[in-house]
Amino acid sequence: MKVISIFFSLFFFITYGFSQDTVIFVSGNKLAITTYYKDTTNNNTFIVKTLKGKYKSIHKEEIFSFVKSSGEENIVFEPFEDQNDEFTIENMKIYIKGEQAALTNSKTRLAFLSGFAIGMASPILLSSIGANYLLYAPVPIATTNFITGLTIPSEQSVLKKYPKQATNKFFMEGYRYTSKNKRLNSSIKGGLIGLGVGIISSIIISRISQ
Repeated sequence: MKVISIFFSLFFFITYGFSQDTVIFVSGNKLAITTYYKDTTNNNTFIVKTLKGKYKSIHKEEIFSFVKSSGEENIVFEPFEDQNDEFTIENMKIYIKGEQAALTNSKTRLAFLSGFAIGMASPILLSSIGANYLLYAPVPIATTNFITGLTIPSEQSVLKKYPKQATNKFFMEGYRYTSKNKRLNSSIKGGLIGLGVGIISSIIISRISQ
């Protein structure tokens, strides 16, 4: 079995390893693909084939570039029509580097735990007042997510991690706003999980107390 596993691993590497391209999204995310082409029925859409052999349709406004395995880059991003806009191709590259740094290194554990704690406590506390109040359990969670969505890392906190980017506002903006969105998504996820745990717990508590 081990020999067969090694054989298939080598086969996969030979088939895809040398022909792997990458989609770089404007959001900073990446997707490994084996091939891509423009949709013949829609000039604003690209068709890509993932490593799993699935085809996906992606709007070109979501894509910054395609990077071939050779290192050659095909840039899809087009600067905004406003001549005064600062998001040139080079500046956008730097912005995306900030986004990618945030996706990799920004911490969201506290946001998740806060969302989970509020989500779990909300139905338990409200159900103790009365069963009808359980319907309002999502309100504290939504409030927590709203507050989390308003917070954004300070420039000072980013500079502590990346002192060489002190004069690079595009990197800073990419990092800060992506970090904010990452925190918000983590808070929402924690809140939903906590809500589920809290509802189950409140039901169990109410049955025990009867």
